[in-house]
Amino acid sequence: EQVALREVKEETGYEVEILKRLSDVTYKHGKTDELIRVAMFKATPIIKGVAIEKGIQSKWFSIEVARKIIFYNLAELLDEI
Repeated sequence: EQVALREVKEETGYEVEILKRLSDVTYKHGKTDELIRVAMFKATPIIKGVAIEKGIQSKWFSIEVARKIIFYNLAELLDEI
C-alpha cells in the first residue's frame, strides 16, 4: 500500500487514503510477453491534486463518467467499488 500511495502522489499530485484493495489487473507486456501484475486500490483524495508537469493535470471522476472514459479492460474494477 505504501508504494501505491507514493506512486499516486508522484504521478498525480494527490495525497490519498486507500479505502479498499481491488482485484489485481494482469496483462502481457506487448514486446516481451512478460506477465505484468498491477495492484489496484479504491482511494479517496486527502488534498486537491495539482499539475505536476507542464501540460499534465489530474482530475477525479464520478464512477459514471469513469465508465465512459476508462480502458475497456479496467471497467470491471468499477464494479468492485
